[in-house]
Amino acid sequence: MDVGAILGESWRIYVRDIVVLVIATLVAGLLTIVTIGILGGAMYAGLYLMVIERLRDGTAPRVGDVFDCMDRWLQLFGTTLALVILIAIGLVLFVVPGVYMIVIWAFVLPLMAEKRLNFSAARAASKTLVGGAGFWTVFVVLLVLTIVTEVASSVIGFVLNPFHLYPIGGLVSLLTTPFSIIGTTVVYFRLDGRGDVVERAVTK
Repeated sequence: MDVGAILGESWRIYVRDIVVLVIATLVAGLLTIVTIGILGGAMYAGLYLMVIERLRDGTAPRVGDVFDCMDRWLQLFGTTLALVILIAIGLVLFVVPGVYMIVIWAFVLPLMAEKRLNFSAARAASKTLVGGAGFWTVFVVLLVLTIVTEVASSVIGFVLNPFHLYPIGGLVSLLTTPFSIIGTTVVYFRLDGRGDVVERAVTK
């Protein structure tokens, strides 16, 4: 996979729908906080579904689309809770197992959002997608996406708050979280053999 192309495609998709995506991310973040994380899985699956439908169907996202996975909130809550616990245990156990799980399960939420798979099936499907391209290939792509997002977060944070006079982490995440979700979705489509869908969406 061409990491530079993935970043470019993600950026073009991001700027096209930036206002809606940022507002939807704000809604998702607030509801996640207010419900102490209980609705977090459904909210972020909704964000993934917004991006997926934009790429796959050309459907312009609306803020209300973030609620499209609410009918499965309990299943998605269980999924995110299980992922957090398992990955945390893996990171504590010499880090490597946790990193491995982060990579092989990177596409669990997109798979559950688009194909309505259960947790077990989504884990298996995500692992298969990663295995098809090669673990290290996907690892490098996701690592670069993470580094770019973190660098952008630092730059935005410095520009908005150069003297660290007030906390703005939440504001910065509103701008970077949608890009991270888009980047992961673009990789997901490419691993799933649907790179043409991404290219068509970017050129429209």
